[in-house]
Amino acid sequence: MGMRSQIYISFKKGPKRILIARYHSWNFAERMISRAAGIIGLIQQHLGSPFMFNDELEQILKEACDVNFDYRDILLSKDMTQFEFSEGDYNLFTEEVNNNGKFFVWVDDDCKAIRYCFSDTTASALMSAQQYFDWDTKDYEELKREALNEKANVIDNMLYIQGNATVMTLDELHTFIEGDYGCVVNGIAKDTGSTETQAGGSHDF
Repeated sequence: MGMRSQIYISFKKGPKRILIARYHSWNFAERMISRAAGIIGLIQQHLGSPFMFNDELEQILKEACDVNFDYRDILLSKDMTQFEFSEGDYNLFTEEVNNNGKFFVWVDDDCKAIRYCFSDTTASALMSAQQYFDWDTKDYEELKREALNEKANVIDNMLYIQGNATVMTLDELHTFIEGDYGCVVNGIAKDTGSTETQAGGSHDF
């Protein structure tokens, strides 16, 4: 079974709110938490400076979604905003194949605060980093022991996330998911197989 998961990032870039949406085929548990801590760390460096939330940072954050900062390796994700579509209704927040949960991070309009959450496979329940790790490893005790004892700085990463971002409320998660993002159009996703990074869509928040 593939360890399929998604990462979503949204922030204001000038007058527009942009969306980064990345699909991973092998990202789970401590790997997801490593990426989440790295992404929050990069955003944290730019808080308070709206002019820094620009094309360059957008590209950096897209690439950060591919990096496991603890294992020091890269696994290319796919840009869901660039998937092709056929007829029908489609929502990239809820309808992509998912085995190992989702990560959402949102920067407020003033670029001063970060809100985040992890969720289950259907984005119907929000979780902190600790809750996500426990949920995703509940049936894999050996994997959990290895992550905690040998392989990754998972506890440090969870504490970093907790100290530098606030967990979203359920209403905030619903607002994120239900936003009318310009890159989401009617249609069923058709994976083109591309791993190239492209500009995300925009949305007036």
